[in-house]
Amino acid sequence: MWSIIRSIIGLLLLFTQTVVVISSDTNNKKPNLIVIMTDEHNLRTLGCYRDLMKKKHAQIWGKGVEVSTPNIDTLARDGVLFTNFNAVVPECTPARGSFVTGLYPTFSGATTNDSPLNSNAVTFAELLVKKANYSTSFIGKWHLNGTEKPGFGNGSGTFGFEDDRFLFNRGHWKFLEETASNSSINVYTWGQRHEIIGTMKQSYTTDFLFAKAKEFINEQINIDKHYALMLSIPDPHGPNKVRPPYNKMFKSFDFNLPKTAVGAYNKQPANPGWAPMPTDLENAADTIKSIEMDKSWQEGMRNIFGMVKLIDDKVGELLNDLKTLNQENNTIVVFTSDHGDLMAEHGLYDKYFPYKTSAGVPFVIRYPGKIPEGKIIKTAFTSPDFAPTILSIMGIDHSDVFFQGIDGSEDILNKNKFNSKNQIRFIYGRNFVAAVNLHYKLILSSTDAPYLFNLRKNPRETINFYYSDEQRSKSMGWSLVAAMKEFQFHTKSYIFLDPPACQDSKDQIPHFPYRVCDDLVKNEYRGKCKLKKIHKFCPNTCGSCCEDSKGFLIRHLKVKKCKWMRKRDLKNKSVRKFCPLKYNACEG
Repeated sequence: MWSIIRSIIGLLLLFTQTVVVISSDTNNKKPNLIVIMTDEHNLRTLGCYRDLMKKKHAQIWGKGVEVSTPNIDTLARDGVLFTNFNAVVPECTPARGSFVTGLYPTFSGATTNDSPLNSNAVTFAELLVKKANYSTSFIGKWHLNGTEKPGFGNGSGTFGFEDDRFLFNRGHWKFLEETASNSSINVYTWGQRHEIIGTMKQSYTTDFLFAKAKEFINEQINIDKHYALMLSIPDPHGPNKVRPPYNKMFKSFDFNLPKTAVGAYNKQPANPGWAPMPTDLENAADTIKSIEMDKSWQEGMRNIFGMVKLIDDKVGELLNDLKTLNQENNTIVVFTSDHGDLMAEHGLYDKYFPYKTSAGVPFVIRYPGKIPEGKIIKTAFTSPDFAPTILSIMGIDHSDVFFQGIDGSEDILNKNKFNSKNQIRFIYGRNFVAAVNLHYKLILSSTDAPYLFNLRKNPRETINFYYSDEQRSKSMGWSLVAAMKEFQFHTKSYIFLDPPACQDSKDQIPHFPYRVCDDLVKNEYRGKCKLKKIHKFCPNTCGSCCEDSKGFLIRHLKVKKCKWMRKRDLKNKSVRKFCPLKYNACEG
């Protein structure tokens, strides 16, 4: 009897241990990863971002002029939304290179849109393959192999993305089609759309790439392999064309120029020197009207909305597929973009600038059961932070890998509904360097005095708070100088760390309509300098100011003062502006 009882107890213990092991395996199950990256995407075209803004900041193109994005919004509702995620450089190649490697552009090699990623660069995908035996794929626009165009994958793998059959290097082709033998892919511009063999819906690039993503996912499920997929969609980058019916969905919308553009055209206020926007003040109203009445401009803006709507519909289909395949709870889904698109804000288009919707990008991440739902992260992050963050979330040890980005996994995984650390991150471009934290953005350049934006008080980024908050500006400025040295930001000219002692305003002169300080050099207007208010507004042009600045300039990552300058530095106009007395360069 006792032997029977012992046998039963032994079986029960074995069963219990087995259950525990199964439970342990389930808890430690490796997640799959899908990263959806769009190209040149304005935050305000997504409902989940508009919902966090006041209406006057959300509907900048007119009342009710917005595109509905319920599927991307669902990702934000069920996951985490970042309100302050930035492209380290608001250009395709540098931002993408930093995103996949966790390095700043100088270290990744991807410094300009024509420069390739360093051949020895290590991506998050390569680490997933080597450390956890993931199957990896990159589908869509890569833009990290230099000037090759279109440059489709040759099956040999690219930087850890083993399946590169549908990776192409660059170009904004509106249609893609496999050849009959599936041995190559034909590309078509919008003008060549009549040459495609299949239907527009099959061949339109967004549809084609999402279809290939679904095929890859199904292939991995069939062989029971964990996978990491980066799906890179070239839309809503121009050319601003989209397939039916999305090209007609927003035909009833009439877009207005944003208020920041109206202000820029009237120089009330004028754009900073690092974001020049030439305008004829006397005809500014007519210029604005002509743009808003232009049929091609309206069609282009409507088609951007159409591209975003198509992307959202495809995201919805993909999410439904994950649910049907029972992959929803074990798949991390990230939605983001390489950089933004101003879409006429400040009178500007595309990227390149440090403004919120140029350098700022959408970033949403969902991982059911692991990441809290409906969480908002206001802490500043940039492109290099993605690689170390996603690896930590996926449980991949990367302590032996050199990353310059910050690991933000704790911010994502903790149970706080809001995360608002005041850490500082860095952005730079062709003629500026910038530091951004929770509520402020400091921009230094060679073309203007330092600009400090208070993102809480002035989300439109039109007011310079430098002079009213010099202590904060100087603190952020020195942090930026340290970052410039550590991460080797390339600067071609002198950069103002402090403002010149005397500086004319770029705005329209309040007491002299349709004129700016530069107009006062004309003989017919010289007498206006006798007016005290104009004299104060334009001290340099009116000859009332001649003193060297006591602050610092930056050149080749070295900090300099006027008294340390040599005569040869006089050739630089920034130096002449900063140190007019030393070089007898005073006007008037």
